[in-house]
Order: sequence, then C-alpha cells, then structure tokens
Amino acid sequence: MLEALRSGAWLNPRRRKAWCLIALAGFVIALFLLAATSNDGQDFRGRPLGSDFLNVWAAGRLALEGAPEAAWNYARHAEVELALFPSLPAYYGWHYPPPFLLLAAILALLPYLAALALWQLASFAALYWAAKGLSFNRLAAWAFPGLFVNVTHGHNGFLSCALMLGGLRLLDQRPWLAGALLGGLSFKPQLGVLIPVALAAGGSWRAVGGASLSVAGLAGVSWLILGTPSWLSFIDSVALTRHAVLEAGAIGFGKMQNVFAAARLLGADVQAAWIAQGLSALLAAWAVGVLWRRQGLSLADKALSLMLGTILAAPYLLDYDLMLLAVPLLLKADEGRFRPWEISFFALLWVLPLLARPLGLWLYLPLTPLAALLGLWFLLSRRNPV
Repeated sequence: MLEALRSGAWLNPRRRKAWCLIALAGFVIALFLLAATSNDGQDFRGRPLGSDFLNVWAAGRLALEGAPEAAWNYARHAEVELALFPSLPAYYGWHYPPPFLLLAAILALLPYLAALALWQLASFAALYWAAKGLSFNRLAAWAFPGLFVNVTHGHNGFLSCALMLGGLRLLDQRPWLAGALLGGLSFKPQLGVLIPVALAAGGSWRAVGGASLSVAGLAGVSWLILGTPSWLSFIDSVALTRHAVLEAGAIGFGKMQNVFAAARLLGADVQAAWIAQGLSALLAAWAVGVLWRRQGLSLADKALSLMLGTILAAPYLLDYDLMLLAVPLLLKADEGRFRPWEISFFALLWVLPLLARPLGLWLYLPLTPLAALLGLWFLLSRRNPV
C-alpha cells in the first residue's frame, strides 16, 4: 500500500479517467438539479443562485446609486439584497476593498442572473487565457472540484487563479507585467500576503515594482472614482468583519480553511487561535522565502510553495478559495515530472476542495492546513531539483 502511494501506481490512467468521469458526471447532475429546482433565481432552500455573488451585485448597485461607501454598511447593503430576494434566508456581507467595487459596479449594470453569468464566463475566460499553451489532462481539469465549488458559489476563484497563474508564468519573460497581474490580487489581499516575500526572495525586483505600481494604481483609481468615504468605510468595517465573521464564526469554522479556523474548530479560544495563526504565517513566510531562494526550483514547485504558504498565512480563507490549487496542479501537469509521493499528494490537492468543508463540518478535521504543512515539509526536505 505504501509503495503504491509512494510511486503513484495506484492512480493508473484507467482509474484516473474513471474517477474524473464520475466526478464530472456528478457535478453536471448537481448543476442540472440546482437549476431545475430553482425558482426566480433562488434554489430550493431560498438561497440565490451563485449565492456569494449577491454581495458583489448588491455592493455594485449601491455604487451606481451614488452611495459606494454604503457597501460596507451592513444594514444598507442588506436592504439591497432583500429588495432583490425578499425571502433571503441569510445575509451575504461585502468585505472587499474599494478597487473591487469598481468591477462590482460594472457587473451591477446588468440584472442579477445576467451579471452572474457574465462574471463567471468572463473570469473563466481570463483563466483560460492564463493557462494557454500548458499541456495537461483536459478531463482532469474540467472535473477539478474547485471549479464546481466556485461556480455554485458564483465566486471570484477564476479571477484569482488567472491573476496568479498568469503572473507566475510571465515572471521571467515579462516581469513588469507579471508583477502587475500579481498586484491585481489586491482585490482580495489575503491571497497575496506572501507574494512580496516570494518575489523578493527570488530576486524578482522588477516584478516587485510592477506589483507595487499595480496596487497603488488600483487604489488610486478607486479613490478618485469612489472617494475618500469609501476607503474610510472599508477601513472601519475591518474590525467588525474580524469579529463577526472570523472570531464568532458566522459562516462556520468548517467552511473556513485557514489555521485560525482550524484552531477554533479544535476548541481553542480566540486568543490562542490568533497566536496559532500568527505562528503559522511566520512559518509560511520563512518556508516560501527559503524555497524561492533555492536554485533550480521549478516554476511548478515555486507555485506549489506559494499556494501552500498562502493557505497557512491567510487570516481569512474559505473553501472556494482552494480554486487557487489549480495553479500548481496545471503547472505540475505541464511539467510532467513527478518525484516519489508527488502523484499521491497532487491527487489529494485535486480532491481537497470537495473534501475540505465536509470533513471540517462533520469530523472536525482541518484537512487543508494539514495538507499545506505536509506539502511544505515535502518541498523543504528535498536536496536536489528534479
């Protein structure tokens, strides 16, 4: 058994194809049933289709109405959501910085379902562009559970993945553009927390410059268009978000995939959980710095270290953010070379978006941080590049 896991022989082409077909068939059936049992844009439980996209659309509507700062006012924001779906069973909060509100306003020009469709198709097209030229198994890519989780939540994983994959692939050839793409992740800053560490450790100073200009440019444009009150409202909302969403677990610690949530899931108090999160972030920053300085490390392994480090460092991470695992999966498949244990580990990463939440909710098992720790240990323990 151990030898099969070590060599990856257990995942032969026939078995891999069968599992991917089963997963893909399951996702297609689930999407069909979701659509068939929906009514007026809501599923059978009353939740909006593409549930988490509702907070984006509602924030965009407030911006179009001339009150962008109200997007971070939970009462005002909830009014817009309830005006669209009066029987809404839950509130979907807006926690993003102002630059993302510019995109939300553009999407909110359309009716909700049309905006949702445009959002998913356009962001997926960006990911398709970022992956252009890579060689990988198309069936495994289409069956990747992260894609299904992202679509059903109407979330921004395709855009995050496109920016990360595009930025990393262009790092050597067009570093300024690569940095600009990576800086675009400032729309969701917790996902970019280790990018400066990685770029600095790898000596990619032009990419650092590109990322800095990108972040500053997005912040400046949003300030000019949306005004100072929007930034002040966002800053004021951070403490409330930290308390209500993170510390009180309003969305459930099983759904959250970071170390803080794992500690809370296992019974730690808030202070202990924050200490664990801080130590985890320091460990992740150190590991990413060491690995990105290492000579001969492939792009796939650099991407893997950055994604695993982000999991351990991000103070706020949900299961649909695991769409980012597509970055090292695609790059490793294109590389086509696997060390002992790697096939089994990448198979775990492939299925992780599907398993992470159920295991957290039902078994109180924080699989995602454990997998990230295992992966970083595996990378750090290597002596020579492939």
